[in-house]
Amino acid sequence: MRFIARTFLVGVIALSLCAGTIAAERGPLLISEVPSNQVFTEDEIRTVKSKDISSLKSQPTNALVSDYIYFLTVSEVKPEVATQAERDILQRATSYKPNAYREHSEGPIAVPIFDIASLAKHKLMQMGAYAKKSEFSSLLQANPDRFATLSTSNGVNLHSAKMALHDAEGLSPTITDTLIEKYSSLGGHESLVLLNVLVGTQKSFKAAEALFDSNLKSPLKHQLLRALPKHFTDSQQEMLLERLIKKRAELASQAIIQYSRLPSNRINTDLFYSYLSDGKLGASSAYALSRVINRDGDYSKLIDYLKSNRSSRLAVANGILALKFVDTPESKGYLKELLENDEILFEDMKAEVALWLK
Repeated sequence: MRFIARTFLVGVIALSLCAGTIAAERGPLLISEVPSNQVFTEDEIRTVKSKDISSLKSQPTNALVSDYIYFLTVSEVKPEVATQAERDILQRATSYKPNAYREHSEGPIAVPIFDIASLAKHKLMQMGAYAKKSEFSSLLQANPDRFATLSTSNGVNLHSAKMALHDAEGLSPTITDTLIEKYSSLGGHESLVLLNVLVGTQKSFKAAEALFDSNLKSPLKHQLLRALPKHFTDSQQEMLLERLIKKRAELASQAIIQYSRLPSNRINTDLFYSYLSDGKLGASSAYALSRVINRDGDYSKLIDYLKSNRSSRLAVANGILALKFVDTPESKGYLKELLENDEILFEDMKAEVALWLK
């Protein structure tokens, strides 16, 4: 029995169920439904993009050139200083139906080359946010509780609040704490976005704790975990990571690996050993331990651990996995020694280690 690899299958039935809806709302779905003169290759797209707009306007046009020129027109609108005429351009563009398509790399699906309507909607939202930015900057100082409530009410307000927070220099601890408490109680994706802004702009340790403590699943948590060295001292990172690990939070496995990236003087390897026999965190602990061993070259504690826990299947599995992850002549030597001295009691593991050593 293999004890390292696990295979998971993901269903794709939902794609076929919603295909009709997508086709109705966004134009042709299958590449065969699009006229051939509206389908373009990657080479054709690169050629058009390499030319300046004046030369494109002076030559015979096609669906690709026409869409690209319109895309550039929309792209060039600066939301912070847009005129009424430019607003009108964006408003018209929100209902634009694309004419130029490419074939999706994973199947015969028609994909618009330039999503002009979505770009125009985003720019209009930005214009609304810039218009409210001054209001939110004033509210942040005068009434942070109200600021927090309004900032999560819609997309325009969210972006206005983000800009106000980015422009705010040295918020007082009172204001920062008020925002964190309010966003923690409000919940929702918008609150996580703004807690993340507070981490980035104010280097707020409390905001990071609040974001990680949220019950919501969000890629922002993973992004913040990877970005901890950018925002916090080694000591602060250590506290945040240990907290995530000990709470066995959603990010605990990732936190263990991140913990192994701290400077050697901040790492307590006992933490890794305490989870090696854990069904959920054992493999991550093995990988983290291998990073530390690769750095300091000391195998003695791991070998002692394997010998003293030889009757525990999970402990042995993850212990020898750590040696495999180290992947040095010395680690292979220890694996060979464990095998030859009959220190591994489980036959399937013996067979697998023998395969590793071939």
